[in-house]
Amino acid sequence: MTSHKNKISFFIYAAIGAIFAGLSLFTTIFETLHFEVIFSHLGLMIGLLISASVLIGIAKSFIKELTN
Repeated sequence: MTSHKNKISFFIYAAIGAIFAGLSLFTTIFETLHFEVIFSHLGLMIGLLISASVLIGIAKSFIKELTN
């Protein structure tokens, strides 16, 4: 018979194994579906939007200075 302590340690090892198996599956899906390309393009678009909004703000203030 296994004691109560052995059952708890067995469940802990099983949970750790399940977590690492899930992480391995997640990284495999992440690599095969090319999520890194999607995220890099998303970062590029966000950077372009930020720089465009800054440029628009600069242009607005420049036009406001010219009209006054």
